[in-house]
Amino acid sequence: WLLEHPENIPARPERGHYIPFPRTVWRDRDGNLGVPYLYWDGERWLLLFNWLGGGWGSRARFLVVRK
Repeated sequence: WLLEHPENIPARPERGHYIPFPRTVWRDRDGNLGVPYLYWDGERWLLLFNWLGGGWGSRARFLVVRK
């Protein structure tokens, strides 16, 4: 939903920052487990995946849901 409605993401981060969705785990056709995240490439958001156990580092930006 956020990828289709980027105007709902509060701010555009610097290039290289990303927004992980840590409570969502997807399994690919080879059985590998991954966590989806949105990555800002400087122009647009991309949906990518990080393998479980890969670590997030200091460039992760976690969203807080507001009502």
